[in-house]
Amino acid sequence: MAARTTYLMIWTSICRTQHSSTRSVIDLATWDKAVWKGCGYLQIGNELPPIMALLFEDADAGRKIFERWRARFGGRDENDEIAISIIRNLPEWNPHHYIVQIGSSLPSGGNPNASKVLMTTIRSLEMTPTSSENPERFLAGYRRFGVYEIIPGILPNAPGAQPQFDFDTAIKKRALTVKDAADIKDNEPEAVALQIRGINRMRLPGDSGPGEAP
Repeated sequence: MAARTTYLMIWTSICRTQHSSTRSVIDLATWDKAVWKGCGYLQIGNELPPIMALLFEDADAGRKIFERWRARFGGRDENDEIAISIIRNLPEWNPHHYIVQIGSSLPSGGNPNASKVLMTTIRSLEMTPTSSENPERFLAGYRRFGVYEIIPGILPNAPGAQPQFDFDTAIKKRALTVKDAADIKDNEPEAVALQIRGINRMRLPGDSGPGEAP
């Protein structure tokens, strides 16, 4: 399943004057070349936080994404500029499937006398595992440590071979959004990932429960 791109997302605050700005952690050309194909989860021992690996087809482009992030934010994303969301319990989807969305964090607060139009790019991808064991283990580790790391992983060309992980470009993060589809509001960034897939997140009387396979 190919990653989906939302090129513009607009956040506004109604006020007297208007300003516009562009904000993105997604370099479209590099992401297009890297070809994001999935996420992997690692837990190394019991004393280290869990790791989320973004799995790419192209090694050079995948590493370049993380090298540029480290050049901007360092080895620790202190201000949580990189926004990562996991959207679960998708109505009428397999219960083990979920969506990961990556983009820029949205600003909060600001000048109440100025409206803001914010344009940003986000990427989202459906994850289709046959079991929830690995993501649940990752989330348990995240709840325990309160932090996690993201790294690039390069998918192998040979069938059955394991991905190669680049720990040298790891970035430590604190913020992680985990939501059920039914709990996402229209004005939240995660709503975009549902809208572009035509997912109706509302639970209606008589509908099957969230995440139940059709």
